[in-house]
Amino acid sequence: MERFREFKNRILTKDFLETVINSIHEAISIIDIRDYTIIGVNQKFLEDLGLEEKDVIGRPCYEVTHRTGKPCLPPDDICPIIDAKETGRHTVVEHVHYRADGGKIYVEVSASPIKDRHGNVVQVVHIARDITERKNAEEELRKSHEELRNLSAYLQRIREDERARIAREIHDELGQALTALKMDISFIFRKYNDHCSVSEKTESMFKVIDSTLQAIKRISTELRPGILDDLGLVAAIEWQVREFEKRCGVRCYLNIDQEDIRIDKESSTAIFRILQEGLTNVARHAEATEVFIDLHRDMKHLYLRIRDNGKGISEESIRNPKSFGLIGMRERVHFLGGNFCIKGGRGEGTMIEIMIPFGKE
Repeated sequence: MERFREFKNRILTKDFLETVINSIHEAISIIDIRDYTIIGVNQKFLEDLGLEEKDVIGRPCYEVTHRTGKPCLPPDDICPIIDAKETGRHTVVEHVHYRADGGKIYVEVSASPIKDRHGNVVQVVHIARDITERKNAEEELRKSHEELRNLSAYLQRIREDERARIAREIHDELGQALTALKMDISFIFRKYNDHCSVSEKTESMFKVIDSTLQAIKRISTELRPGILDDLGLVAAIEWQVREFEKRCGVRCYLNIDQEDIRIDKESSTAIFRILQEGLTNVARHAEATEVFIDLHRDMKHLYLRIRDNGKGISEESIRNPKSFGLIGMRERVHFLGGNFCIKGGRGEGTMIEIMIPFGKE
C-alpha cells in the first residue's frame, strides 16, 4: 500500500496533470464555485476562443469574452456549472456555441463537481466537446429517413390510385363486355332452345359468364373496395370483418362507438389497410378463434385496436426487419403523425393499437 501511495504521488504532479489536460482535444476549464472564477484551462480552450491565459485565469467565467464580444461561457454553459454545484452530480447539456471567428458549432457541455474532504463542492470541471460533425450527420440521417418516409407515402398513394383505376377498369370494361356477351347468348338460347346441343352449350356458357362476373367483382373489390369511397370507413370495416369471418371461420367482435366517422380519404385508406393487414396476420399466424376490433374517436384522434386470442407474437417477430406487413402499418401511421403499438406474448394473443390525428375532412 505504501508503495502504491508513493507511485501515485509521483505520477500526480502538476506537470503531469497539465500535460494530460492539454493533450485532451476538448475545451476544459476549472471553475472555483465560491466566486465563479476560472482557475485553470487547457490549450484547446485557449485555441478555440483565441485567447491567452492572462485573459482568462482569475476572472469570473461570465465576464470572459472572445474577439467577437460574445461570452466564452454563455448562460447555456454556466447553467450546468450551477447545477453541478447545487446537486453535486455530473451534468451534461447540448447547445449551440460560437467560435472566435463567429462560426457556429454544436457543443456538448459537461460539468463535473470536485468535492473537498467534507463532501462540499468547491470546484467544477467544465468540458466543452465539439459535436458539430455528429449533429450534422444526425441531421442528414434524419432528412434521409424523412425523404424515405415521404417516398414510401407517395408510393402508397400511387399504389392506391393504381389499384382503384384497375378495379374500375376491370369492373366497367370486363363487366360490361361479359354482360353484353351474356345478352347475346340469351338471344341464342331463346332462338334455338329447341336444339338440345345448343341449349346445353348456352347453359354452360351462362354458368361460366356468371362465375367470371363474380370473380371480377371479387378481384375489383379486393383491389379497392368501392364501399370505402362510397359509404365511408365504418361501412367498409363492417364489410371487411364480415368477409373475414366467412372466409376464415374466425369469430369477430366489432365495436364502433359511432355509426359515421368522417375523416379524410388518406386516413380512411390507412385505417382500412391496417385493419386488412392485421386480419391477414391473424389468419396466417395467430391460430386464433376470436378477434376483437374496437374503433372510436375523440375530438382530435381516431383509435383502432385489433386483439386476438391466438398464440401471441414474439419480440423477434416484432423486431424482424423482414416483417414487411408490420413495417407497412407502422409507416402508414407514422406518416399521418400517429402512434403505432404492437404487443403480445405466448398464450396471450396479439394486440395492435394505433392512434392518428384527424386530417382535413
